[in-house]
Amino acid sequence: MKIPAGRTVLADRGFSKDAFLYPNFNIHLTPSFLAGREQFTSTKVQEDRRKCEVRYTSETAFSRVTKTNGLRDSIPRSLFAIMDDMSDWGHAYINLCAPMQTPSGAPAGYFGNEEAKEKKAKTKRKRREEVKKQKKARSGSRRSAAAVAAVAAVAAVAAVGAGASPAAD
Repeated sequence: MKIPAGRTVLADRGFSKDAFLYPNFNIHLTPSFLAGREQFTSTKVQEDRRKCEVRYTSETAFSRVTKTNGLRDSIPRSLFAIMDDMSDWGHAYINLCAPMQTPSGAPAGYFGNEEAKEKKAKTKRKRREEVKKQKKARSGSRRSAAAVAAVAAVAAVAAVGAGASPAAD
C-alpha cells in the first residue's frame, strides 16, 4: 500500500522500525519504549498521551472489524479467496455500529438516537432487576433446602438419642 508523502502512520510498537519499508518513508507515531529505564519521563508520558488517545479510537474501530469471524486471530487458508470481501464487510460494519463519540461542537441529538439509547438503558435496567430477583430466589431455595436437610439431620440425631434406629433412605 502506498501512503501519500507527508502522511503520518499511527502504529503499534511492533511496527516502529517499518517506516523505511514505505516508498515515501512516512513517519510512524508509536508509543515510547522504556529502553532499559524503570519509568518514563513526564515529557514522554505527555507525548504518548495524545498518541494513545488517538490510537484508542483506531483500536476500537478495528475491534469492530474483527467481529467478522474470518478476520479474527489467524485466518484459515480456505478464506484467502474471500479475504478482500471480508475486509470490506468488516470495515463497512464499523459504519453500521453506533458512533463512538459525537463530534465536538455537534448539537444535542446530532445522531438522533437518544430514544434508542434510553430504550437500551431501560432494557438493561429491567434485565438487571430480573437477574437480581432470580439470584435472590435461587439463594432462598438453596437456604430452604439446606434448612430442611438440617432439620432432618437434627430429627435423626434426636431419634437415635431416644433409642430409635436411624431411618434408611
